[in-house]
Amino acid sequence: METGTGTFVSETDTGTDPLEADSDGDSLADGAEVAADPFVTDPNNPDTDDDGVSDDTEIAGGSDPTDPADVPGGGGGGAVIGVISLNFDCQDGVGTPGAVTGVAGSIPVGNWNNTGTGNGGNVGAGVALVDDSGAATGATVNWSVANHWSTNGGANSGGDAQMMQGYFDNFHDRDPIEVNGIPGSFQASGYELRIYHNTDSAGTMGFTVDDGGGPVTYYSHQTGVNGSNYPLAGDDEFGGAAGYIGSQDTDPATTRPSNYTVFTGLTGASLTITGVRGAAGDTRSRPNGFQIVAIGPPPKVEITEFYRTGTGDIRISWKSSQDRQYDILSNPDLNTPRVEWVEVAGAQDIQGDVSGITTAIVAPPFPETGYLVVREEGLPALFEDDFETDTGWTAIVNDANGNTNWERGTPSGSTGPLAGADDSANAWCTNLGDYGTDSDISLRSPAIDLTGVSAAELNFEVFRDSDGFGDTASIRFLRASDQVQLGAEIPIDMTSFDASWIEQTIPVEGEAIGVIVIIEFNFISDSTPDPFSGLSIDNVVVDTP
Repeated sequence: METGTGTFVSETDTGTDPLEADSDGDSLADGAEVAADPFVTDPNNPDTDDDGVSDDTEIAGGSDPTDPADVPGGGGGGAVIGVISLNFDCQDGVGTPGAVTGVAGSIPVGNWNNTGTGNGGNVGAGVALVDDSGAATGATVNWSVANHWSTNGGANSGGDAQMMQGYFDNFHDRDPIEVNGIPGSFQASGYELRIYHNTDSAGTMGFTVDDGGGPVTYYSHQTGVNGSNYPLAGDDEFGGAAGYIGSQDTDPATTRPSNYTVFTGLTGASLTITGVRGAAGDTRSRPNGFQIVAIGPPPKVEITEFYRTGTGDIRISWKSSQDRQYDILSNPDLNTPRVEWVEVAGAQDIQGDVSGITTAIVAPPFPETGYLVVREEGLPALFEDDFETDTGWTAIVNDANGNTNWERGTPSGSTGPLAGADDSANAWCTNLGDYGTDSDISLRSPAIDLTGVSAAELNFEVFRDSDGFGDTASIRFLRASDQVQLGAEIPIDMTSFDASWIEQTIPVEGEAIGVIVIIEFNFISDSTPDPFSGLSIDNVVVDTP
């Protein structure tokens, strides 16, 4: 019930405004916020965990909007605490991309600044910039180019595809972009600059950035033509969102695919961006936009004990969590960047002790003086399966007809997916073709050991294509030893027809934590024959949050 009090109590007393679909204005519908789609967030507060990043930005960036320690990450190892984004709109004409109005970027945020289209957008003199919350920053930007241009794609609405379509043409022949008045909070924490590129021609382009500490030049390479550089497949070492691959290549002839260049460790109140020709393919420098990303310090591990033992080894203890793992690194001096420190043999992937204090004893890794540091990381996944091989899932038919079953292979229904997620060969589907009537079928995972964790999440990709008003689906957590259900049954919303694979995140029921469990996906169809593929799942992962 929407009681209009402004205070979220429960799903039956949401406190939301019954006349507003989105009471807190965070671009998440009130119903989705209270229905774990994908998180239960406060529909009256645009930033549920009060970490300075709005709920919609966190979900778009893959972080948990209910955990203040989990925000969309940057490449520096710390939390993102602010972003200023600028989009180069493009020229006037058919297919003009225009302003970015939604969430975009390798650090996904809204409230982009836009240069404007046509000749009026070719020059900017002291244009004031807002941050990702829409607040004024005091920063300004100057630019002057001959023209904007476009990847010749169709008009795109909202976010990433739109931002990655318009660009400054032949920027290497123009004066640098100047950004002045970068906020003190950005300078104090240190910030990154991410410059995007996706143009009409394959080739390598460069950018030189100077924040007062001396110029640094990196290059990025576009492999294909006509807007083919977004999205790119693969993991991004700089923590970018799906579709983005960053570069810090120093070779002007690099051919390693990337679609943004990242400059880290910046602290200046002003900076300049200069276009530089590359040396492979089309060498023109033509940026689509940029983001200035304030990065807070990485979480620090508190050392509680450090001394040499009687045998000459080093004993080190630190405050830890059993849901995290730790590495010990060494280096002879403090001037080397932390990413270049050496891992100490035998002191890697140490799971945090349940007591809250973890201890390791290592031989001195350096002949004379040196330094040690403890690095905290997430645990490896407790379970993961992409279904490309048979790993022991069990399909069960609970109905008398038996005309529908869970099948692993390439989907081939009348509608719905024709491949697994990421165009893989296999997924688990309610029949590889169309599902039948009056079905009640279950798919059970192999046993998953949750005895050593205090919390866990189930992540999977789903493609829903059924009569969502007559057909239902759900997830149950079962004790592996006797298949007793642990906690509540969790419904899968089948009222949507998915146009592509969708990622889902569900907290594991509290009663299942500390137990060896089986995950059960259940699907039930009504008596109406429907030419749909039903429910398909892929890429199941159980991990600590």
